Amino acid sequence: MPPRRNGSGSIRDRRRLQAYAEGVNSFVRDEMRARPPEFLLLGLQPEPWTPQDSLSWLIMMAWDLGGNWSAELQRMRLSLRLPVERINELLPPYPGEKPKVTADYAALFRSLKLDGKLGAQALAAAPESGIEGVGSNNWVLAGTRATSGKPLLANDPHLKLSAPALWYFARIETPEGRVAGATMPGLPSVVLGQNDHIAWGFTNTAPDVQDLYLERLRPGEAGQYQTPQGWETFETFTETIKVKGKPDVTLTARATRHGPVISDSGVAEGLTGPAGAPAYALAMRWTALDADAGTLEASWEMTSARSVDEFVRATARYVAPMQNMVVADRAGRIAVVSAGRVPLRKPDNELQGRCLHPAGRRATTGPASSTRPPHRARRIRARLDRHGQPAHPRSGLPALHRQRMGAALAHAAHRADAQRQGEALDRGHAHDAGRRTLAGHAALAAADPPGRALASAGRGREARAGGLRWPHGRRPRRAVDLLGLGAATGAGPLCRRGG
Repeated sequence: MPPRRNGSGSIRDRRRLQAYAEGVNSFVRDEMRARPPEFLLLGLQPEPWTPQDSLSWLIMMAWDLGGNWSAELQRMRLSLRLPVERINELLPPYPGEKPKVTADYAALFRSLKLDGKLGAQALAAAPESGIEGVGSNNWVLAGTRATSGKPLLANDPHLKLSAPALWYFARIETPEGRVAGATMPGLPSVVLGQNDHIAWGFTNTAPDVQDLYLERLRPGEAGQYQTPQGWETFETFTETIKVKGKPDVTLTARATRHGPVISDSGVAEGLTGPAGAPAYALAMRWTALDADAGTLEASWEMTSARSVDEFVRATARYVAPMQNMVVADRAGRIAVVSAGRVPLRKPDNELQGRCLHPAGRRATTGPASSTRPPHRARRIRARLDRHGQPAHPRSGLPALHRQRMGAALAHAAHRADAQRQGEALDRGHAHDAGRRTLAGHAALAAADPPGRALASAGRGREARAGGLRWPHGRRPRRAVDLLGLGAATGAGPLCRRGG
């Protein structure tokens, strides 16, 4: 569908993609003894993996980590009912910044007689994108701030929950070097990890890299749209969709000078005019569809970098999805770089990417869009700069995770224990009155055997067994130890220590 295809890169890059595809196909053909459940249920056989599939998956990851287009539709819908001043109150800028000065787009959209139903239709029909309510964290400390004298790097990446999980760990050893870390199916590269010389981690930046354009259609000629130079003909692409048990579905996708026409899927009916005679088409401009996108090539260079400087130079080719990257090397150097391509909108652009365009110590948290306050980054800096600890031990980084995770797990464990004890007491009441106390206490002992000494919040305090009485006024955080997080050297998933 997109008119701009990712560049295929050098011959070496093509060979890498092809070698990865051949490895996937070899496993499916010769090693996979049983198909995954979803293939069995649908009666399907896996198709051979291709280099194009890897490039497409990269674009889908950029889509999943983006989502600014939906904010533009939201502003359009609000503008049909509210003035721009009220919209800026509902969708405020980043704390400390003033709303971006734009033209009165509320009056503009009303003059075009647009229908706000488009926003709801588009959001319902389009593939889900954007990560709401969550955010990743990373930080890196120079050796001067660590007791070991070596840099410390940690990464806490958040993606949506899925089964199976999207992340998996891989270790790659070749004559050229070694690399290990977290990657995803379909990507021929380690995304977050370390090699013999450096360690690196990402959080999502979520900049405004998507713009929607209302393309005015030529009256009486739906195959053309208006540009400053006159009427232009749409680019067209024929797409065939296989449907199990039914004939193939063939459709024609269109593109303008800005990008693919997303209204052809039907999501713009009501905004662009009657279905039989629309007045506009809705096109998307997005950096991830640029023909010269070199994200995969940059990833390979980053994983083979031998120093912070080499890593930062490699990020110059990285396009999408934009990421806040932290890196440390064995020489003790650290750096942070927000790698990716962000549009530089011209001063005469009256809307500045805020809504649809009528055509004619280094710590980061992500996403960093205008609607998310910086409290998490401030909290990380406060923890790293807390009084009395100018240098941090190697165990200090996972300890930051443990403190918050331990509290959450302890709360869940407390509720589970209370439920078990309540059920035990209920069972005790089933006995006659003369045996009720004995039966209830026996059931409690089974739920929480006596003689168990539990550490409370990792401070070495002993707790009374049996679940009846606890010193210090609260139950011990048992769940922390059960998950192996209570030890001083424990680390949560995807927490790496560089150097």
